[in-house]
This record gives sequence, structure tokens and C-alpha cells, in this order.
Amino acid sequence: MVEKPKCSIVLPTYNEANNIQIIINELIKLLEKNYVYEIIVIDDNSPDHTWRIVEEEYINYQNIFCFRRIKKRGLSSAIVDGFMLSKFNNMIVLDSDLQHDLKIIPNIIDKLSNNFDLVIGSRYINNDSMKDWNFFRRLLSQFATKISNFIQDSITTDPMSGFFGIKKKLFLEVVNQLDIKGYKILLDIVAVLKNKKNFKNIDIPYKFKERIYGESKLTGEILIESLDLIYSKLFGSILPVNFIKFITVGSFGALIHFSILFFLYKFLDYSYSFALICSIEFSIIFNYFLNNIWTFRFVKLFGKQNLIGLIKFNLFSGIGGIIAYLVSQNLYNLDFNWVISSLLGAIVASLWNYNLNKIMTWRVN
Repeated sequence: MVEKPKCSIVLPTYNEANNIQIIINELIKLLEKNYVYEIIVIDDNSPDHTWRIVEEEYINYQNIFCFRRIKKRGLSSAIVDGFMLSKFNNMIVLDSDLQHDLKIIPNIIDKLSNNFDLVIGSRYINNDSMKDWNFFRRLLSQFATKISNFIQDSITTDPMSGFFGIKKKLFLEVVNQLDIKGYKILLDIVAVLKNKKNFKNIDIPYKFKERIYGESKLTGEILIESLDLIYSKLFGSILPVNFIKFITVGSFGALIHFSILFFLYKFLDYSYSFALICSIEFSIIFNYFLNNIWTFRFVKLFGKQNLIGLIKFNLFSGIGGIIAYLVSQNLYNLDFNWVISSLLGAIVASLWNYNLNKIMTWRVN
């Protein structure tokens, strides 16, 4: 008698109460006759009680269970937890929003059972998935993929895919090198694998469907995550990634700073001192919000804490602003060029701003 192929299916969920029974029932129909399988739901304590539906509706299934995570959030870390709980070597992850084509799962299992280590469901091999997308979504997806290709060396046509299979043996070899943050763990995996030899991978085309129930959890976040991974892979072994991101934000803030300074000082003919004070304050406010959205997004401040954070950032950066002002003003009084004076003042202040705000505003040790 031929042994049935074995596979672990991981379903990360957050507020998928309308979808979870549909996809699990579809998976049961697809797998029950020809496969030995388990379905592992990793739920981040969904407010809509997705976890309770799985626990109650599938209580009599020994191969279907839900792991409910308390005070832990994030798609990548949920997938890692699911993979670590898997008991079979062939592991597949897919979203629970019914957008992935379940019909290719037998093909993925077949490839994993026949010497392939990584099998990726790709939306871009024939581009059918993009035909019904609106312009913004298509642009966002294409841009994110191009950014991703920068760090994954064309291992796959769809590094942002949330639908893939991987051998547990290979996963365990790379898991300690993963950042395990954000939404797109495959991008993280292929970024590590591009320097690894002796593994086989293949892309399988499928058509990405429209979500029927619930709301998409991905917008510009995938671009931010792609940038995070690029920074991590390029600079992570040299400098703290958050510092590099903080400096990048500061660079954009510097553009705001110099633009306002030029406009007020050169165009409207205000005094240099007044123009400098205004440009420093505008750049501080800009830097706070961009740092909250990007640099410290995993400890992002909301609501009342966001306002308190802005006040703190203004206070601490205001001290840095005073430092920038004194350095810039003194250099200017010594007949340094106004651009050089302002730039040197901003550099000195940036070191102060990063270290103090990291600890006091976002409470990152």
C-alpha cells in the first residue's frame, strides 16, 4: 500500500470569523481522501473570536486545532509559530481570506514530496491575477515586488506571496536568521536563501482572488516592510537598523528644514534667526510623525499616547533644536555659508535626538 503524502497547513488569522469555517471545510474536502494532514490555525486573539469558532466547530478533529496567541501580534511571527508547531516536514502557509487558490495545494505537496524545498504560489507568472486590480493596487504591488527583488536576487517571481510551501528541515536552518517582523515572511526567507546553496525551489502560477468577507490588512505597510528588510540586510551588521531609519527620516526632515528656511529667509526676506526657528520646528513635527509610522512602528503610539509622544519629541528634540540653532547661528556669525552652518547644526543635534527619544518617547531600550 502506497503511503499517503503528509502535510501541515498553517492558517494565520486575525478577524477572519466570516472566512475561517469556509476555508477549513474546503481544505478538508481537498485533503481528506489522499493526504495525511493537519490544519493549524494561529490566531492573534481576534476580537471577532475567530479562535473560538475553530475551537468549538472542530473540537472532534484531532488534526485541526487553534493556537491562540495573547498579547502577541504580527503575521510573520504567527507563521513562524505555526511552522514550529507543525509535525510534518511538508509545510504550507496560506491566508484565510479565500483569496488563494486552494486547487494548487496538491501540486505544492507533490513538489515538496519530490525533492523541492521551497514551492511558491506566484501571482505574476502569467499576470492573470492583476487584470482585475485597480491602478493603485497594481502599482503598489509592482513597486513592492521591485523593491523586494533588490534583496532576494530573483529566487522567485513573487517574493511578496503569502502562499507557499517549505520543507521544515530547510525552515529550521534559516529561522534564526529571520527578522520575524511584519507581514511578508517569504521575503525574509528568500533574502536569507539567496546566499544559500543546495536547495531547490519552484514557482507555481495561480490566480489571486478578490476578498469576499472582511477587510484587507495590507496597504502601504508592505512597502514599509520591504524597506525595513532592505535596511536590515544592508546595514544590520554595521549599525542599529532603527538608527539608520532615524537618520533617513532626519534626511527627509532636513529637506523640509531647508525648504522652509530658504522660503522664509531668501524668498520672503525674514531674518535668518526667525526663519531658522520656524524651519526647525516644522522639521521636528514632520520627523516625529514619520518616525512613529516607520522607525518605531512596532511600538507605534496611538491616541492620547501619540499626543504625549509628540509633546515629548518636541521637548527633547527642541533641546536638540536649540543645539542646532546655537551651532548654526555661531557658525553663521563666523561667516560660514548659511547652508553649511545649518547642516552642521542638524548633524550635531541628530545624535542627541535619536538616543534620547528612543528611550524616553518610544521607550525602546
